[in-house]
Amino acid sequence: MWKNSKNCKIIVDLNSENMSTFLRYGKKNIASYSFITPNNNFKKFIIYLRTLISSIETYASDNGITLSTVLFNIKENYQINNGKITSCSRLPVLNNVNIEDFLHDYKGRINYSGIYQKNEK
Repeated sequence: MWKNSKNCKIIVDLNSENMSTFLRYGKKNIASYSFITPNNNFKKFIIYLRTLISSIETYASDNGITLSTVLFNIKENYQINNGKITSCSRLPVLNNVNIEDFLHDYKGRINYSGIYQKNEK
């Protein structure tokens, strides 16, 4: 059962239209929240992102769940160079951004998936 679990993760789905967070245990979504993606306003994007993650954290805390990692599933073409997201033409708000710089509590626990080419140097 997922209650009191230490294996739940936050999934952040991002695309050019909306951004959603899910609390996931295995393949089961336990809670979810969404906003429209503010594509051209970085400050608003970070506020929305932190709000979505905070909502998941509150739900997890209220239910005795320990979060393990955050997975960013970016559903647009992009690359990662030296920790920064680049070449993300349909989500320009993410270009040249290292998400870990804005989510300090998850430093070292953020992973990426989606349509990308890893180009670490």
